[in-house]
Amino acid sequence: MIKKNIIFLLVFITFLTSFSSCKGENKSEFIHYISSEPSTLDPQTAKDDNSKLIVANTFDGLTVMAQDGSVALNLAESYEYHPNDKTYEFRLREGLKWANGTELTANDFVFAFKRIFDKKTKAEGVEVFYCIKNSKQVYDGELSSELLGIKALDNNTLVFELDYNYHSFLELLSLPIAMPCNEEFFNGTKGKYGLESDTILINGAFEPYAWYHGEALYFKRNNNSIHSNYSPKLLTLFINEDYASADLLLSGSNDVVVTEDLINDGFVSDVYSKRVFGLLFNTDREPYTNLNFRKALSFAFNRESISDNLPYGYKINTDLFSGISDNYSYDVNLAKDYLDKAYIELDVNKISRPKIICKKNEKSLDALMFALQYWQENLNIYFIVEALDSNEYYSRLENKDYDVALVDYILEDNKISFLQDVSRSLNNEKISYNVSEYFLSDSLEKAKILRDDAYKTLAEELVFIPAYNNERYIYYNDDIKGLEYSAKNSYIRFVNASK
Repeated sequence: MIKKNIIFLLVFITFLTSFSSCKGENKSEFIHYISSEPSTLDPQTAKDDNSKLIVANTFDGLTVMAQDGSVALNLAESYEYHPNDKTYEFRLREGLKWANGTELTANDFVFAFKRIFDKKTKAEGVEVFYCIKNSKQVYDGELSSELLGIKALDNNTLVFELDYNYHSFLELLSLPIAMPCNEEFFNGTKGKYGLESDTILINGAFEPYAWYHGEALYFKRNNNSIHSNYSPKLLTLFINEDYASADLLLSGSNDVVVTEDLINDGFVSDVYSKRVFGLLFNTDREPYTNLNFRKALSFAFNRESISDNLPYGYKINTDLFSGISDNYSYDVNLAKDYLDKAYIELDVNKISRPKIICKKNEKSLDALMFALQYWQENLNIYFIVEALDSNEYYSRLENKDYDVALVDYILEDNKISFLQDVSRSLNNEKISYNVSEYFLSDSLEKAKILRDDAYKTLAEELVFIPAYNNERYIYYNDDIKGLEYSAKNSYIRFVNASK
């Protein structure tokens, strides 16, 4: 038996509590603008970044990702790991409560995971938890949820039994999908859980008290949370298409801005994310099912034409698949040869206008149009661009209602989040399998092999054409302390912030 007690977060919280006691109540009120309406406040079904940001500020799980990327215990005060039995036994803190004063117990995590593995929930990223015993069979309807490898020994003790000793299981437990859910409250909402401010029961730092759809969400400090001694008093999220406007920060209307713009007025700044933009083909729809047709479009895609027209902070991508595949260079003759082959294989002599969907107000769209014009000039293929608001865009992407989509994905060092995001939009069994198995691997070495194989397959199948990269920056006033942010986990956390 290996017993581990992660205490540095508890020490940190104790420090914050003591500090708060010395300086008095944290009366900070924060305002932040978001791009669009969140789809839900429900952690198990949160898919868009705005929903995940809200979950990060309204829920606490067993573990939490620290600002430096390390994992710390959160609602769990300790755990025991038994590698031979492939089990994790967590001991919850004493006195945990939901916002309404109801006791929070290990059973709330058991119910949450039963929801995850119920297909009717439509949870995103469920495959990363297939390491839990019987989880895939439960999800596929082959076994009862009562046989899922998670159980409450008592109100404060939770046990996970795994099929595999997954190498990053503690990190998974910090994801929005792994937050607890109170069964009695959930059933009482009669199918409306998380769709209004009063149909969600939270346990984190901020409690929603008003949601004016399309306009704003209002949160107050949850006095029953583990953060109640030092979290800010109020948090307001305004919904506005100009959410990234530097003017909002300069005018004092917004406390924190994530933007591609450069602001040189003495604000604290950091790189929030590095993203790769590119064209994603719907390989379930002809003619994009045809590899030679996709190759024709790739070889006729002139990245160099974009270079001088990209907004500040963007640059063309020339190295994403460098050394892995030769399918991404600009070669008109090869493009025409592949198009001729595609016409023969598809038994057509003309391609109808492809529809390219993108987000409304996408800054880089004008630059992309320069490259797309080469499809017209070289291949006689004309296109239609549909600029959609965020909700419709993500809905169309999820339902595969598009020909080609301009997408952007986080580009972290090990590229697994990038592969995971792409695989969710694809119908490629090998890539999906390798990404799923990555999260089931009992060693990091095996995981890397699976990741690299998926990366190579993605390049060879040519379902995604990288176009350009950009960096997004986070800016805020230098009097703000304790702000946490992570593009990988889609959040800005105000939980420990003050000003």
